[in-house]
Amino acid sequence: MKMTRLELIRLTVTEAILTSLVSLVILTLILGFLRLRDYRILTVQTSSMVPTFGPHDAVLMHSSKLNNIFVGEVITYHSPKSNNVLISHRLIKFDLKDGWLTTSGDDLKTPDDNFPPELLVGQVTAVLPELGLLLQFIRSSIGLAIFLYFPAIIIILVEVHRLSQSYTRPFYSVRLMS
Repeated sequence: MKMTRLELIRLTVTEAILTSLVSLVILTLILGFLRLRDYRILTVQTSSMVPTFGPHDAVLMHSSKLNNIFVGEVITYHSPKSNNVLISHRLIKFDLKDGWLTTSGDDLKTPDDNFPPELLVGQVTAVLPELGLLLQFIRSSIGLAIFLYFPAIIIILVEVHRLSQSYTRPFYSVRLMS
């Protein structure tokens, strides 16, 4: 049976929507699983850690305590200047006397200011190249529209159409003979 052009377009759009929704569900499950295991995916905003990672990359960060980190590892901590800002830099010094930490970006010439251990969030366990670019796009207005709002609207419209079709067809009752 040959499909009409309109049927082919509907099939293609339906497949694209289903693929997007399945991908979104899988991504949500993965992110939820990581969150349950105390992992977070953070997008990289600056080039201070080039060549280890740079803008448009993402890092996988695991929540860690002070006794699980070592000099030379990349750690994530709250900025001493703004608690809303997370910084992922290499730990270059751990002061045993007062417990304060010193970090530096791999691409920076001077170390960061010392900070207290209470600002430590965790350690970077993996670099996810270019994933930060995708995550930033998904968080944007157009990304939310493409990945969340449009599929939701289309699902609602398809269901409304399906329901309206089921109510306009005559209902036939079948009587079983025993």
